[in-house]
Amino acid sequence: MKRILLDHFDVVSLKPKDSFSGTSTSKAVDLIMNLLNGYTGIGSVLIRLDKEILLGWLFNGIEAEVMQRGEDWKSGKIYVSIQFIPDEDEAELNEADKPQKVLPPSPLDDLRNQLRQANK
Repeated sequence: MKRILLDHFDVVSLKPKDSFSGTSTSKAVDLIMNLLNGYTGIGSVLIRLDKEILLGWLFNGIEAEVMQRGEDWKSGKIYVSIQFIPDEDEAELNEADKPQKVLPPSPLDDLRNQLRQANK
């Protein structure tokens, strides 16, 4: 099963009833912040979600669509998970081994380069 780790600014589309933010479309960071706020008791989001929705987020997945920068919408399921990386594995990783998110060229790249050259 291929897994995609979402960036804070990736856009997630869900049914409003399944969303921690109560909206159908949110940035991943907004879903995380609403989840944290609910967990700590600010807004009590988790208390209002029924058991079925919580189990979906944790174990069964919630039907969703995700749009990442420079890509089209992808449909699938979204999960909340906790990751563990043992110290010895983390020490073996270096920057070259870590996945790099490659963004498509921006139409503003030429302008940025011109401004950098002008400021030198």
